[in-house]
Amino acid sequence: MFTFAQAYPHEITLWVVELDSQVVGGRLAFYWNQHVTLWNGTATRDALARRALFVLDVEIIRDAIARGLSFFDFNTSAGIEGVMQYKRHFATTDYIIARCEYRSPMLQPLVQLAHRLQRQAVTLQRVPALTPDSACSHPLSSNPTQCT
Repeated sequence: MFTFAQAYPHEITLWVVELDSQVVGGRLAFYWNQHVTLWNGTATRDALARRALFVLDVEIIRDAIARGLSFFDFNTSAGIEGVMQYKRHFATTDYIIARCEYRSPMLQPLVQLAHRLQRQAVTLQRVPALTPDSACSHPLSSNPTQCT
């Protein structure tokens, strides 16, 4: 995501929600043509109980309208009834997404090898824990000068 955001800064936004001066959740949104699509989000239990994501989603929608975008896509619900019910509060329209997948028998050994190598690489990586002080000097910090 960091690399994508560096290459396409106007096509991705990390929205953050704060309660009582604490970051308690956020959403990642992609912008393309006339669409804004929510890709992922999270919040603390307390923030969920206080409807913080609902307020955040309203603000993202307002921003999309201000940008002149035509479509707001909550993205798929994975068949999770609670997620689908949440989206219905926004008077959404459900769309069935047709999907097909083809797996070439000739490429399967290469795909399996790639997956094994990828799993090995993931298990060997260690991501250092970030604290508010260390985040500014972290190599992925987008602008360390703003952290002071």
